[in-house]
Amino acid sequence: MDTNKPILTIGPVFCDLLLQGYQQMPAKGEELYLKGYTVSLGGNAIVASALAQLNVPASLLCTVGDDILGEYLISLMKGKNIGQEHVIRLDQTQTNVSFIFTQDGDRSFLTWLQENERYLREVQNHLTSIEASQFSHIHICFELLGLPFVQEFLKAGRAAGVPTSTDLGFQDAQSWDEGSFAQLALVDYFFPNIDEAKLITGSTELVQMLQKLAQYVQEPVITLGEKGVAALSKEHGVVFVPAPSVVVCNTTGAGDSFVAGFLYGRYHSMGLLESLQAGVVTGSLTAASFHSVSPEISEGVLQSKGVIHG
Repeated sequence: MDTNKPILTIGPVFCDLLLQGYQQMPAKGEELYLKGYTVSLGGNAIVASALAQLNVPASLLCTVGDDILGEYLISLMKGKNIGQEHVIRLDQTQTNVSFIFTQDGDRSFLTWLQENERYLREVQNHLTSIEASQFSHIHICFELLGLPFVQEFLKAGRAAGVPTSTDLGFQDAQSWDEGSFAQLALVDYFFPNIDEAKLITGSTELVQMLQKLAQYVQEPVITLGEKGVAALSKEHGVVFVPAPSVVVCNTTGAGDSFVAGFLYGRYHSMGLLESLQAGVVTGSLTAASFHSVSPEISEGVLQSKGVIHG
């Protein structure tokens, strides 16, 4: 990648409110108390946030409202040196917010989203005003890949030699069809988790899942939660990297943090194995954190883990 250019992340961002220290949801009329909560950059801002912490120039193309939460997200971006030149302020609307509940190792969400038609119109207007070639990499949420203006932007990036990647949510995997594979072929890297990969490929065998995805992307990657990550290399076949043992506090943002670590490796021309190792470290740090992106993610940690040297 061209390290003089930033990585652009495109997709909705949220103000994540992560609730801690409760055993159950309150019954009707009941008041329960939390042990704590954290407020974090959420959604596609997680990738940009973790990249910035790794000293990779990162920019976000997203929308925020003209409310106090929008101001707060902007302040967080500034504090992390995330480029805000592509952040769109929407007047007379609120900022996306997500309340995140974690119980028994799983997550549930209570979310408010901006009106989709307006969001897409603003993203389209902005994308048509910039050149894909000004970025070293483009990472975009899967739900946008079906839009013609997005496809044209990615094709222009590919023609200019800009690598691309996407990630998806579980709902995208549930609604997957053959047309989704055509959209997947627009990008170079894809990072489903094991449950998503099963739904997408219709297989329960890891190697078969990787082989199916390899028909559409360069080197498919499947995250395996606490077991680590697997990928299919053109040169070395199936590559597996185990995850370090951590006490899992919250899985929200762990996948996006993995993506950031992986892209850090590709940004610095690391091989597939080293990029996977970087991603496993950053993903595990967030899984062990009460934040959507662990504040401990840094180049220094990657160096201490032996992923990078010098």
